[in-house]
Amino acid sequence: MKKHASLAIHCFRRLLWPLAIRASYPAVLTGALILICSLFAGTAAQAGTLADLVKQARERNLSLQISDLEIEQSFIEEKKAYNALIPDVNLSANKTHRTFKDAYQSSSPSSIDSILSYSLRLTQSYPGLGRIPSIQKEIARLKIGIKETLKSNQEINVLKELGRIYFKLIRDNELIKVHKTDLVLIAELMKIAKLNEELGLVLHNDVLRIEVEQLNSNTEMVKAQNSFDDLIYDMAAILDTPSCNLASLTLPVSLKFAPASYSNEALLDSMFEIDNDIKLARTDFEILKKATKSARSAHLPTLSFEGAYNHGEEMGPIKNTRDITTTFMLTTPVYNGNDIENSVRLAQKSAEIASLRIKNLSNSKRAVLEKAVADYNNTLARINFAEKMAEQSFENMRIVFSRYQEGASSIVELVDAQRLLTNSAQTAIKAYYDEREKHLDILLLVHHFDNIVRLDENPSPLSFDFLMKTLNLGGTK
Repeated sequence: MKKHASLAIHCFRRLLWPLAIRASYPAVLTGALILICSLFAGTAAQAGTLADLVKQARERNLSLQISDLEIEQSFIEEKKAYNALIPDVNLSANKTHRTFKDAYQSSSPSSIDSILSYSLRLTQSYPGLGRIPSIQKEIARLKIGIKETLKSNQEINVLKELGRIYFKLIRDNELIKVHKTDLVLIAELMKIAKLNEELGLVLHNDVLRIEVEQLNSNTEMVKAQNSFDDLIYDMAAILDTPSCNLASLTLPVSLKFAPASYSNEALLDSMFEIDNDIKLARTDFEILKKATKSARSAHLPTLSFEGAYNHGEEMGPIKNTRDITTTFMLTTPVYNGNDIENSVRLAQKSAEIASLRIKNLSNSKRAVLEKAVADYNNTLARINFAEKMAEQSFENMRIVFSRYQEGASSIVELVDAQRLLTNSAQTAIKAYYDEREKHLDILLLVHHFDNIVRLDENPSPLSFDFLMKTLNLGGTK
């Protein structure tokens, strides 16, 4: 038994020592795809840190480019509203020739057989004595603000999706490293088990148990690798770049970062001032107030005027006539079936609804922020539990390994201890990811974009030194 225990120690030394070494970024693309990617080498800058990815997303994301075009459209709408205050000028030319077929008209001095005239006309109409088009101009300006706010919302959505994908990539990368190490270790344990089976020290069902664990680890490994590859494709879509351009993406060494501290009171006031949804609701309220004012202005007369300069180049025997005509007209509504009054009431009710929506939205946003802070604090508690679980798993591994050296524990118990250690590592990694995700949510709620790009700075490598020292493996060469 001591001979086989020494073999087990040698295997553990071979297997656990690499755990202290930073694992390289897992390959996600085949050689053929990499060859294709060389054709696109110049299409996009290689992304590195989260700050690099955010910069590239702001430059390349198609949904943000669409938002920019929509803002440009709103500027055109504003110009159209301004044009409602500017008169229209039109030039018309008229050429008429008449051929008389009877002697009376042909001999009459009043008969005109040829006309050539020009007319330059200026026309304009001001509903509500000009108040209505002036209000429409103000509403058009407010709608530009709406488009800009919608773009800001779209940018937040892009940053949220990009941040989650980025930290999921780190999570899956860490899980892949755990599963790879687990598979190598189980393979070595299988060699020991089969050797002991030949000597009659291990039953065949114990070997089968190890094979089941090996298959389970392979399943989890394939699952994590597939998730990693899918995330690469999702990130490429956000950045509008071929996925092969992300093949050299360098991820942080781990998901463990220094925790933050937040309180509701410190964040609520600033959130109410900058939240885009509340800003949109307030803008809608302002537009509806102006719409009410516009509806009331419909009681006022409509001022219309027309000016024309007419030049008759030829009107039969008369040549080169000139005249200027000016017309002003006021049209006052007398009775319209209360359409104006109903429009005013409708606009007033819409404004009242918008005011209540602002209050309701403020309450909802308060709840969202309070839950985000509570969820973040919950993840910190889960991290503490997960780290304690990992520590206990290490201790359990030490005890089982010591008992196995003494011949008091079976190799199956050793496999169970390793499985417990692997599960603890996965739980800790997932808890670290949840902390980054909830942290990202809070920063987006309060628009702390400068802090978002630093979320991946100064990671703490997940260390296996405790296990290395416990098993006295640190001096292995």
